[in-house]
Amino acid sequence: GSLRRAASINAEYMGDVAELKGHRRTYIGAMPGKFIQALKITKTSNPLILIDEIDKVGRSSHRGDPTSALLEILDPNQNGGFMDHYIDVPIDLSKVLFICTANDRSTIPGPLADRMEFITLSGYIANEKKEIAKRHLFGKKKKYRLRGRSSETAKAHRG
Repeated sequence: GSLRRAASINAEYMGDVAELKGHRRTYIGAMPGKFIQALKITKTSNPLILIDEIDKVGRSSHRGDPTSALLEILDPNQNGGFMDHYIDVPIDLSKVLFICTANDRSTIPGPLADRMEFITLSGYIANEKKEIAKRHLFGKKKKYRLRGRSSETAKAHRG
């Protein structure tokens, strides 16, 4: 079969409901919500949308919790007529494949978790983490040295 087009949304930075459901056109700088933007970017009605870090949704927000909008989007009984405030026309999100990532399942709000199937993946063991650090972190340290000095020392000697 053919591959699905995909888009990614980071839930940690979802500030409020308007980011998901769009702004009403009466506001200056109004735009569609993240899910309508994802449909536009992927140019299909059935993309895979990755919602990254859903366990952190609403944490960085001071303007309200977007969990209720996510419930509407992820609930198969409601997402067939999703209303984005900007376009103000029902959009069918029932063909979208949503995949969410989380580090801590216990922090996902209950009603949201009820609409999900969970697949637990094991993390890296200590030896794997050490090997990754050796290969990818310690090797890159050399890029930040200037003529044998650390980057902090080099900044102090610039002027």
